[in-house]
Amino acid sequence: MIVMKPTLLINSGGTLDSIPYRVTPKDVIMNDPSVVPSVLDQLQWNGAVHYCEWERKDSKKFSKLELLKLAQKIQGVKEELVIVTHGTDAMPENAQFLKMMKRFFPDKTVVFTGAMVPVMNERKGYEKTDAFENLQTAMTLGSQAEPGVYIAYEGALHAPECLKKDIAGKRFEVVPARSTSWLSL
Repeated sequence: MIVMKPTLLINSGGTLDSIPYRVTPKDVIMNDPSVVPSVLDQLQWNGAVHYCEWERKDSKKFSKLELLKLAQKIQGVKEELVIVTHGTDAMPENAQFLKMMKRFFPDKTVVFTGAMVPVMNERKGYEKTDAFENLQTAMTLGSQAEPGVYIAYEGALHAPECLKKDIAGKRFEVVPARSTSWLSL
């Protein structure tokens, strides 16, 4: 049996929480209000996960100062596992930056995750989202992981420096030379 760590989900936006689209836009537009609370309900996480919103925008728009503030926010929370929903375009780079700020939260497990397809696309019948699988991976494997910064994607936790986005393919590629995927389902 897996024991779940006390968990905080920080919604920082990204495709997972964007309005539906059929053609991938240059920059995504966030749902208002967010769909993430309803996703947590659908996953039956209500009560098991604390939730907060932070910035909620396209991942390409985060500054280093904002990421530093995110590190400070993580430092100040009581939960051991922090899941950050985040846009996938800049997820590996932003997660790597946060990994360099690990001194702010040495006892925390931080898992970035998101989706290549918005939750609302599935709800509108356009195409299936990968949001639910990625969130389940973040929770399940994040609860088993040592403190550190990871990306949850396609049933595995990865070191952020080991992934790069294939925009056309709507997926991440594992960088073979540095591949250190940590856990998988």
